[in-house]
Amino acid sequence: MIDWKRTQANLKVTADGIPGEVTWTALLRVIASPKAKPAALTTMARVLRTFGEPIADLSSPARVAGYVSNTGNETGGFADFDENLNYSAERMAEVWPSRYRGADGKPNAKARALANSPVAFANDVYGARMGNELDGTNDNDGYDFRGLGPLATTGYNNFLAAERLTGIPFSTQPGLMADPGIGTLGALAWWAQSGINAWLDKGNPTAARSVANAGHPNVAKPEGIETVLRYNAALLKVLA
Repeated sequence: MIDWKRTQANLKVTADGIPGEVTWTALLRVIASPKAKPAALTTMARVLRTFGEPIADLSSPARVAGYVSNTGNETGGFADFDENLNYSAERMAEVWPSRYRGADGKPNAKARALANSPVAFANDVYGARMGNELDGTNDNDGYDFRGLGPLATTGYNNFLAAERLTGIPFSTQPGLMADPGIGTLGALAWWAQSGINAWLDKGNPTAARSVANAGHPNVAKPEGIETVLRYNAALLKVLA
């Protein structure tokens, strides 16, 4: 359980024991980037105030810190809910070596052709994967279902799963996921069925990050873990 009065005192907001919009906004601000828009923080706070515990059982300091730190990592501190796919050829080769690095260790021809072309790059790297159409490089599925929302939901299958969990038409209107409020509903629904809270209850934020990023807890050093752990520590200092 969370001692919300103590948490509110730590956050320097009115300590009434009721985790409302002001409290959740202050909590998000603990790790928010200076680039985060106040309206986005407020919108997310309203959804978390109402649905955080009922949907995702965010009922302990570890669970709240885990959710906020993972969503903070995916959005650059709540500044951007749309995956930046404007990659250089060098960065593509670094992140996806099997696809875009040549035998000489340098970007291959495909990387050079797709560099700084977000739509074409997304359709290549995500096309025909994760439920995207088999002709994903010829339609825009790869780009349409790029990483969007608080947890950077990626791929048609994951958008469809979020739709089935929430009733929100993410599979036909994927841009809804990039809305801070609507996307938070999708993120909370995924969180609820992912089993991620169990890892946080065991004191294993690394396994939780692995679930959030890879869909399973077995990645020893999941992407973004350094940032997630740093955020997590900052949040646990104020959560009581």
